[in-house]
Amino acid sequence: MKNLLINRALAAKKKKIFTLLLAVAASVGTMFAEKVKIGDLYYNLYSPNGTASVTYEILDSWENYVGVYAVNIPSTVIYQGSTYVVTSIESKAFYGTRITSVIIPNSVTNIGQYAFTMGLSIIICNANTPPLIAEMFYNSYWYSLVTLYVPSASINLYKNAEQWGLLNIKSNDEPISGTIQIDSLRYIIDGTNRTASVTSAYGWCTGSGHSPCDENSAYPTLQIANIPGTIYFNNYSYTVTSIGDFAFSACPNLSSVTIPNSVTSIGQFAFQYCTNLSSVVIPQNVTRIEYYAFAECRNLRNVILESNTPPTLHPYNEDNYHGDIFYRCGCDFYVPCGTLESYENEESWSSYASRIKYKPYPSYTINKKAENGYITTSSTDIFTMCDTEHPVICTANPDRGCYFVRWADGNTRSE
Repeated sequence: MKNLLINRALAAKKKKIFTLLLAVAASVGTMFAEKVKIGDLYYNLYSPNGTASVTYEILDSWENYVGVYAVNIPSTVIYQGSTYVVTSIESKAFYGTRITSVIIPNSVTNIGQYAFTMGLSIIICNANTPPLIAEMFYNSYWYSLVTLYVPSASINLYKNAEQWGLLNIKSNDEPISGTIQIDSLRYIIDGTNRTASVTSAYGWCTGSGHSPCDENSAYPTLQIANIPGTIYFNNYSYTVTSIGDFAFSACPNLSSVTIPNSVTSIGQFAFQYCTNLSSVVIPQNVTRIEYYAFAECRNLRNVILESNTPPTLHPYNEDNYHGDIFYRCGCDFYVPCGTLESYENEESWSSYASRIKYKPYPSYTINKKAENGYITTSSTDIFTMCDTEHPVICTANPDRGCYFVRWADGNTRSE
């Protein structure tokens, strides 16, 4: 009888242990995650409870999220037909990245240790209640460089919340200042003046000396840069007024750039070492071009200036060091009709006087329909003659069944 009781006790104990192991196994099962990439970001997906956490691409690496500079985290993600609610940002998710702005949805309730890194200048957190967060940055100095934008009704909650209160806190109902990315380009936006400046891939780095602020080019794969006159971010518009220092410096593949009329200045080293750039149009509102802006663009051949007033060239930096804006560029400068002398006589352009000329006119086709046997043209079809080096050739090419008689001056040659 005693042995029977002992056996029953052991059986009960084993059952409890087995139940405990099942509970642990179930707990581990709920924690099992599948790491997937959706859009630009990596997530750990937790199938049992339908949640997701933003995670790193490569842990503890400066290769983490290479090429990603602005992050807009969605509140939900869909993978293989299932929807997951994004509830957290894991420890070191964006550690070692070049990310400059992060938008956090209302669904996020937890953020892990060292989730962010240096270079971050904007956090937009749409959560009404501050998410629980561990130590945000590895370096305490970085807190002072970040502006946090939150719902206006929640400002005091964030100011009194651990970690969040160390940041510069503003309402997300107002225009934002900081470094952002829209499409393929980065900008420094000024919420006070509602302006924007195109900046380099490393907006937090100002650069120094004669080199870009990183050994890598600012936009290593960019071939065409169509800069808009206006950008939109967080429901506000910003006018693009400048191309900043080092903006496109050392972009080996850049072959075409469109600068909008809203731009008034081009910064130091802005296009330095863009060796594939052959032509550039400087729009009429540009009034200032800085030190070494187009230096070492060795394939640059045509610089077309649209302003009747020569933009001022500033070949000296803050240390009074001289740097030719177009150093080692074998380019010619084409100016608007009637402005040749203005450019030649402007002091900052005088060293380029021999290369300043009027733009050769391209071929024009004017189609006219004959009426009563005659073709007439109005003065609006005639362009002003400024280019004295390249004659304008007019050729008559009659349609089938018609023939050329003479020009208005009596000349009977068709060309």
